[in-house]
Amino acid sequence: AEAAYSAGPGRPPPLSDPLTLLRFLNARDGDVEAAAQMYSETVEWRVTFSIARVMASFGEGAAYHADGELAWERPDPSVWHWTWKPQTPEAKRLDRLALFRRLPSLGLTDEPLLLWSLGDTDFSGIAREGLEQVLLEAWLAHLEDALQAARAASLRHRRL
Repeated sequence: AEAAYSAGPGRPPPLSDPLTLLRFLNARDGDVEAAAQMYSETVEWRVTFSIARVMASFGEGAAYHADGELAWERPDPSVWHWTWKPQTPEAKRLDRLALFRRLPSLGLTDEPLLLWSLGDTDFSGIAREGLEQVLLEAWLAHLEDALQAARAASLRHRRL
C-alpha cells in the first residue's frame, strides 16, 4: 500500500482501493516488493499512455484524472457507467473494422462478459487506413472497461 500513496492531497492514489491492491499482490504470488513494483509501473504506464484520452475517445460515462485514476462523479464506485460509443473520427472508423465489447452479465456472479470478434476484424483494412495505433487504443479501452467493470463487481460483492 505504501507504493500507492503518492497522488497528493484531496483524493486517493490511482488504483489504490484494497481489492485492486490485492490483485497486484496476487499477480505476484504474495511478493510485496514485486507487487509494489508492478503497481508503480502500472500507474506510470497509465499516465504515459493517457488512459484518460483513450477512454474519452472510445466511450462515455466515466471521467479520468490525468494520472489515470477515475474521477468518480458518483458516490458509488461499485457501479461502472462507461459504455462503448466511439467519439473521435478515427475511433468511429475503427469501430466499423473491429469488434470488442463488454456484454451485460447474464449470471448470478455479476462478472463482465467480453466479446471479441476477431474473425470479423478487417486487419488489412486497419493497415490500409493506418489505424494500427487506434486498434491498440481500442483494445486498451476494451480491457480498461473490463477491469473497471470487474472492479465495480468486486466492490459490490466484497470479493475478488
